[in-house]
This record gives sequence, C-alpha cells and structure tokens, in this order.
Amino acid sequence: MACSSSAAATGWSVVASPNRPGFDYLSGVSCVSSSACVAVGYSDSASVPDRTLVETWNGRTWSITPSPNVGAEPSDLNSVYCSAPGACWAVGTKNVYASLIERLVGHRWTVVNSSRFGHTTLTGVTCIHRNDCVAVGWQSFQSLALKWDGGAWFVWARFKDVGLNGISCPTPTLCMAVGHRGQRPMVETWDGSAWSSSKLVLLHSSLSEFDGVTCWSARGCMSVGEGSAKRAIAAIWNGRDWTALPVPLGGVGQNSLKSVACRSAADCVAVGSSSVLYGGAVGFMEKWDGSTWRVVIGPHVDGAVLSGVAMSRGHDFAVGNGPRGTLIERWERSASAT
Repeated sequence: MACSSSAAATGWSVVASPNRPGFDYLSGVSCVSSSACVAVGYSDSASVPDRTLVETWNGRTWSITPSPNVGAEPSDLNSVYCSAPGACWAVGTKNVYASLIERLVGHRWTVVNSSRFGHTTLTGVTCIHRNDCVAVGWQSFQSLALKWDGGAWFVWARFKDVGLNGISCPTPTLCMAVGHRGQRPMVETWDGSAWSSSKLVLLHSSLSEFDGVTCWSARGCMSVGEGSAKRAIAAIWNGRDWTALPVPLGGVGQNSLKSVACRSAADCVAVGSSSVLYGGAVGFMEKWDGSTWRVVIGPHVDGAVLSGVAMSRGHDFAVGNGPRGTLIERWERSASAT
C-alpha cells in the first residue's frame, strides 16, 4: 500500500455554524442520514465555566440544541454517537475530571448519572444497537470501558497503564478501542469473549498515540493518530492483523489526525490539523481509496483544527474550531468526484 502527496478531488466547503458569546469548540460529530447529524463540544466564556454545546443538522442548517449541564461545574462533551434520529449518546467530562454522560431521546437531552465512575474523562462512545453501547475514557494510570445494557452504565473492563481515546464496535463480538500505552500506539480488542492488547510498531511510532478509530465491518477497521515529530499515523485492520499505512505530509510536515470515518474499505476520510510556515495551523484532511492515503485540499481557514468527521449518504461533515469559534465543513457527494 502506498501514499501519495497529490491532492484528492474535493468538494469541501465551510458551512455556517452558530456560536454563543465567548468561544465555542466542536469535538465530535455523528450522522444517521444526510438530514440528521449531531455535533458536540463546549462553550468557553470568561464569565462562566465551560458549558456543553450541541449543534444539530436538519438537512438545511445547523442550529444549537439545548443541552444540560451539571450545576455550575465546567461541562465539556468530547464524543457523540447516534443510532437513529432522536437517539444519541454523548460523553465527556464535568468539573474537569469527572465523567459526563448525556442521552438524547426524541428532542430532549438529559444527564445520565455517572458519579460512581469517579474521576474519569470519557473520550469516545459507540453503539451496536440502542441497548448495547460502549464508552471509553481514562483515569490516572488506567482506562475504562463502560457498557450500557439498556438500563444502566457499568464498568465493563479496566486497562492498566493505557490511555484510550476512541472506540468502534461493528458487531457484538468485535470492539476496537484505541489510544496509547506509554509512548506507543495501542489497540485493545474485544473478540466476543475477552479483551486483548496489541502494541503496534509503526513508522514514526515513538511518542505516538491513536486518537480515532472506525470499523465498517468485522473484517475492516481504520485507526489514525499522531506520531513522533508531529507526523500523522494510520493503520488498517483486515480481520486478523493491524498493518501500518504510510500517510503523506501536509503543510510544513507537522500534522496530526484526530478522527476517521469510513463508508467501506475503499472510502475513508480522516481529519486533524497541519502546521503552516508562519507557525499557525489549518485543518488537515486525508482521503483513503482502498490503497492510498491522499491529502485533500480543503478550505484554508487559518488557526483551524478539525476534531471529528462523519459520513452520510449525501454529505460528509468535518467539525472543529477556527479563529471565530465553531468550524463545520461539508463535502457534497453529488457535487464531487468519489
């Protein structure tokens, strides 16, 4: 498998996204159709603690949806997963290091009690179906996998000396949780009966970690992250093994990938940020066509960081923040080459 520095065909454009007073950030996005997407993050203001931020796409515009907070404590949302319109989970942190879990049923978000999980920062969430969901996060010197059984969340597994950043479960018998152990990228795999660890040796893998993962089937997953010297890394799962993939450089060669979405083994998009000559950053995108990662030339927004990406039948969305707050970019499939 090869990488290429040539640009992939692109139809990406910036779309309007609302902001509250202060500065807003978007960290994750999930789509169940071209007219039903949810993005989450937080609002930062000098006058009040961080407040949860939820934005909803209705097929025409993005709008802010009311979302709860826990008292006067800072509340941030890091990841979201929607299994159907009006059926979503979002996870993050409150009061700096305590877990925060919120659920959307219909049109209303509510906080689900997670105080028993202690000082836990939740970083990723996914669902196999509505009554079978998994969230991951980290504490001091260990990570947790939490499981929703349709009635309550409970601790499913603990991983010593591991930091987990993302999770994908395509079937009840396969989950991939990614992050790092020490200074190396790490994958924790659930095979239907037990968890096992895979410590990957990748190109530029020193001082590395995986940040995002997605699986399109039990025989196909993709993970992305950041390696040494701030170089993006990627690896693919073929149902048996993980294989490192070369990732082309963007900007001045310092880039990271935070999130990845795949429709199939030959159609993936990964997003993050890339350094530029004058010391700033711009959003960074790569497209996977089944054999090669290629840099995507998207909108140039100074100071931008893209943190989440989701694919739907008609649109792909990448979310993050720019110099004025939230940043949402869209790729219209009807207007772009695949």
